Amino acid sequence: ALVLGGVLERHPRLRVALLESGVGWVPYFFDRLDEHVEKRGRLTPECKREPREYLARGQLHVSCEPEESALPFVTATLGDHFVMYASDYPHWDSDFPNSTRGLRERTDLAPEVKARILGANAAAFYRLPT
Repeated sequence: ALVLGGVLERHPRLRVALLESGVGWVPYFFDRLDEHVEKRGRLTPECKREPREYLARGQLHVSCEPEESALPFVTATLGDHFVMYASDYPHWDSDFPNSTRGLRERTDLAPEVKARILGANAAAFYRLPT
């Protein structure tokens, strides 16, 4: 409904965060949405652009876990601007207060990508001063 139903199109300043679900699903999901619009766009007239454009516009964000194996693929494929770090606190499996260590120590992500995921993207999403 948010994408295909036109909610994000009608409300271009609306930002939505899909939390607690990781990032691995995002490429598959947006491939499917893009295909749906391409092949059956007449059924979704409220969706005025390719669904992945809503990621590019900064209207959709997701949170990631530090150890997600799909993270480098997702950021290389779709960008890193929509990914925010999640500590998983206060869940039982959280490493809080050391929960950022796993992401900070990753060698498969560039330092600037980690910096955006660890803070800059959340600051932009929540419109916090930087």
